[in-house]
Amino acid sequence: MERKTVGHIANTFGLRGVFKVALLTDAPTIRFAAGNKVEIDGKEYEVESFKLKNAHLGLLGLKGLDDINLSEKFIGKDIYEMVEPLPGTVFIDDLIGLSLLDKDGKTVGKVKDVTDMNSHDYLALDNGKYIPFLVGVFVEKPDYKAKTMKLTPLGEQALAQ
Repeated sequence: MERKTVGHIANTFGLRGVFKVALLTDAPTIRFAAGNKVEIDGKEYEVESFKLKNAHLGLLGLKGLDDINLSEKFIGKDIYEMVEPLPGTVFIDDLIGLSLLDKDGKTVGKVKDVTDMNSHDYLALDNGKYIPFLVGVFVEKPDYKAKTMKLTPLGEQALAQ
């Protein structure tokens, strides 16, 4: 199990202390299932309710935070959870900072963010370029120990344009 950021509190919703959460997980209904434990500001809370509004936003109710006056101080905070990775899971925070290498092992950029565009995840590089995060197509499997990821020949062509 790993401690991962699963959401960011964007605002409150209503007077009962419910949070509007910017989702940082592809599995929000699993991560925010009733009874799960989440951490905010170093303190653990139990999920009381969760409603998915769209692919990027959810409404989260936590036990003990049932009043807007209690919840407002959490606006802008990240939500963490100890998660068991689902099969094939890649965490965004594991990708950020990886060096992208060409066929000769030369660094062509560093991953500074991962962005969802056109139903695919794209690696946003520090040089202003983007590359689709499609393992085996544009990039090879990340080497987390070496903090690198190699481009495929198609990935090199895509970055050259």
